[in-house]
Amino acid sequence: MPNLEKNKLEDALEHLKRLPRATPPPELLARIEAGLTMPAAKVIPLGEWRKIVAAALVILSLNATAMAYYLSSQATDTPRTEYAETKLISDYQLYY
Repeated sequence: MPNLEKNKLEDALEHLKRLPRATPPPELLARIEAGLTMPAAKVIPLGEWRKIVAAALVILSLNATAMAYYLSSQATDTPRTEYAETKLISDYQLYY
């Protein structure tokens, strides 16, 4: 049995030796070199970054102001009364 596998392996190697060598397309090197010279990503100038950061800061400050206004209005708009809280728990009846 091992002899049969050895013969198959030798036949496969002989077949591979007879195959022609692979050759790349002639324009492949030029395409690779052109790809290497191109920048990988778009570079954003410093002025653009400043505009982006300024817009983000404006949005964040508006959100913080709105949140502070909302929280302060919630604290003053809803007065709590002790009577309403005690009235709800003074019954002690279970409902099914």
